[in-house]
Amino acid sequence: EQRLEALRDPIWRLFHLYRIINKDGESVPFQPKIAQQQVIEAVYIRGERKILILKARQQGFSTLISIILLDGTVWEDNQQAAIVDQTQDDACLKLGKCKYALEGFAEIEELKDILNNVERNNDSTLVLSNESWIKAGKNARGGTHNRIHISEWGPIAYSDPKRSREIKTGALPSAEKGLIFVESTFKGNKCGDFYDLI
Repeated sequence: EQRLEALRDPIWRLFHLYRIINKDGESVPFQPKIAQQQVIEAVYIRGERKILILKARQQGFSTLISIILLDGTVWEDNQQAAIVDQTQDDACLKLGKCKYALEGFAEIEELKDILNNVERNNDSTLVLSNESWIKAGKNARGGTHNRIHISEWGPIAYSDPKRSREIKTGALPSAEKGLIFVESTFKGNKCGDFYDLI
């Protein structure tokens, strides 16, 4: 009963359920670092819905956000999530982090049946039988997203202003009432969509 009660708490789930590949290529339990814990606190304790992270390497923000997207997809019905990145391959790699964390359920007796709920699983899409899904790509225009992860908007705004406008006018409004993560390195001058957001 205590375990079932704990499973209702997203913070408990983030600290206890998921596995990741660390920087040494090893499969390890996900243990949030201090910087990641600050994001968890912002989202789940303070209720912040728009999170902007100026990226520093090896802090694990992409990993954390991937797990948050997955967690909402697994534990809530009818959830739509999107990953938008600089390239299709980069977006699919982030979706791969979600999939790896989900595959870790095979090692938890009470949760391995969740793996039977996967209806579609390809490079850019993960769909579960609870009608929740995560899609990965270069754009996320249209529809309504409950969670969205926009990665490397700084370089996108610098090198491809047209696609940056698509993010600003399409992806962001699609998650207006949802949870929005923007994490990016900065590139360019003090102008453009990403700089305006900062």
